[in-house]
Amino acid sequence: MLSTGRRLYHYHTRTQTGRCGGLNDLLGEETADISAEDARALGISQGEKIRVASRRGEVEVTAKITPEVPPGLVWMAFHFREGCAN
Repeated sequence: MLSTGRRLYHYHTRTQTGRCGGLNDLLGEETADISAEDARALGISQGEKIRVASRRGEVEVTAKITPEVPPGLVWMAFHFREGCAN
C-alpha cells in the first residue's frame, strides 16, 4: 500500500522552499520509504533507484529503508515534481 503526505523541510510542491539551499541540503530529492522487512523480501538496497507504480502512473525514486514505516506500506511525499507520488 502506498501512503503519501508531507515532509518536514518542504512546503507543498516546493514553490516557496525549493530554492532554499539549506532545505535542499537536508532533503534534495524524494524517497520511497520502505520497511527493512519489505526491502529484504523485494531485494531492495538502501539508496537504490526503484520504480513505484500504481494504476494511475509510476515514478522512479530512491529507496529509503527505515524502521518508521511498517511492513506492507511504502510512504512518499508530493513535494518533488520529478518523483511526485500524487
